[in-house]
Amino acid sequence: MHITVRGAKDRQLTKWLKLATQFFAEQLMSPNIYENLSIHIKIQYNTKDFETKADCMWDDISPPPYPDIFNIRLVKEPKKRYQDHFKSLAHEMVHVKQYALNELDGIYSENNTHLWKGIDFNIASKIYPKKNGHSHVFIDKDEKDYYFQPWEIEAYGLEVGLIHYFVERYSKDLPYGRNEGDWD
Repeated sequence: MHITVRGAKDRQLTKWLKLATQFFAEQLMSPNIYENLSIHIKIQYNTKDFETKADCMWDDISPPPYPDIFNIRLVKEPKKRYQDHFKSLAHEMVHVKQYALNELDGIYSENNTHLWKGIDFNIASKIYPKKNGHSHVFIDKDEKDYYFQPWEIEAYGLEVGLIHYFVERYSKDLPYGRNEGDWD
């Protein structure tokens, strides 16, 4: 697997992000898949085109089905919150797995759906909130409840386990998230 990191201001963060990327890939995919992937991580400030904590997309050079080149963007965090990079990376690596195994196509079809595990997926939540400034529920640009999309349910669920095992495995050496509750 080829991993690059741009935008990290110190070598230690770059080293740990590469290690985490490799670790997450090994937990999520078989070697015949992850060994052939190229993952390019960019740490950047939020912009008008990038307003989330992180995102992931295949590179246009290698589109679906079965893409093998991915770009992951992580929002720049202050040093005392560097552990947030790893949480976001774990989440986005689940999406890498979903794309690489052709579980999620990431392409909107003509009726504004995604192909998820071979099925056109388009469902709104039953508790769909009205858009207002008071809701903490994220409604995406398609007016869908982000947290009811099955690929996000999987990513949030696996993110917790991936982080738990990563921190458990590297806790002696990991220089980030040393305070209780940092990884919650």
